[in-house]
Amino acid sequence: MHICRISRTFPPNVDGTAYHVLGLSQAQSQDQGTRVTLLQPYPEGESYGTESMRVFTIPAHSPQIYASQRAILTFNLRAIKRARQLHRRDPFTLIHGHGDLVDGLIQGLLARRLKVPYILTVHGAVSQSWKYPLLMRAARPFLTRVIGVAELITDGLARAGYPTGHLAAISSGINTDQFYRVEGERRAEIRRRWNLDPNAVLFLSVGRLAPMKGYQGLLPAYLSAATLAGTQLAIAGDGPERQVLEQLVAGKEKHVRLLGNCSHSEVKELLAVADAFVLSSVRLHGTGEGTPTAVMEAMGAGLPILATLTGGVPQLGLDPATLVPEEDWGALVLAMEHAAHDGAWRRRTGMENRRLVQDRDWSRIAERVMFVYQAALSSQKGGPQHQPRQDLSDEIAKGEP
Repeated sequence: MHICRISRTFPPNVDGTAYHVLGLSQAQSQDQGTRVTLLQPYPEGESYGTESMRVFTIPAHSPQIYASQRAILTFNLRAIKRARQLHRRDPFTLIHGHGDLVDGLIQGLLARRLKVPYILTVHGAVSQSWKYPLLMRAARPFLTRVIGVAELITDGLARAGYPTGHLAAISSGINTDQFYRVEGERRAEIRRRWNLDPNAVLFLSVGRLAPMKGYQGLLPAYLSAATLAGTQLAIAGDGPERQVLEQLVAGKEKHVRLLGNCSHSEVKELLAVADAFVLSSVRLHGTGEGTPTAVMEAMGAGLPILATLTGGVPQLGLDPATLVPEEDWGALVLAMEHAAHDGAWRRRTGMENRRLVQDRDWSRIAERVMFVYQAALSSQKGGPQHQPRQDLSDEIAKGEP
């Protein structure tokens, strides 16, 4: 099988979709007889990689591909031109895109021309705009199958008009064997290197500094909680809200540290020395979490999760006592207070989270995605069609193509 993957984000960009695209591609390329050709906009040379996973750089107007519709359109048009050239030399079995309906419409048109199935993975919350069902109507004929990384997303896609029988909810994954804990003097040494308090209960959050992440609500609530005086909150990430957040924590850097952009290996190191993980995300118009990769990685590192009930978080099997309504900053701070004062609970909950996340290992996620590929190829060749009453996710769970 030769997979053409098109994504408008990829490392070194730091976000959940970038990690998803890399992790899934690596897992698929390790299967004998499967090759991945990946088209993405971040420069590392014209092409690089291995025989089973080749990465091509597609120039775009802006390295921050999400910055404008123009950048997204430019990337897609250049990507499908390059994909067509590559297909002539080494034909693709199918095309798998990562993005939303704009990406799906453009890339799906290419797949139709090349006579191969097209699968789209949608990573963020479905837009509530009245335009979205119209866009779905235009794109639907070119989408052989659609994957949403959370049930909230597949539900939204169904409401917008996509047949439920061709939808699958498959979360992102992680490489569970790459996450670890560090204790003792080594833990204190790593914290000091990051200018973090070696003795504090350390809360960690990882995410882009953007409105959807909810940091403008979390930080004032955290800083005003007297019972959290012996703790520290570190946020790994950068983004458009950095200046605003720096003003919020000015003079209080002892309690809140904005660490800026961190590489994936640095994030793993921070997770290894943290005591708990905090997700404060909220749903905004047209944007929202899927199943947050950062949360699954924190579970892999054996951390308790304190999170808002957003996106696919409720499907992760976390302790309900650690989940709070979106924008209920008081409830989130109360959950942090409980975690700060109960070390035995932190250790017990962290171990359970590590057990739970084993089912999200990339090897298992890749198997579920392959099931969708098989269904798409079967329908493309005139095989049995799925009944629109039945969600493809149900068939994946039963293991029946």
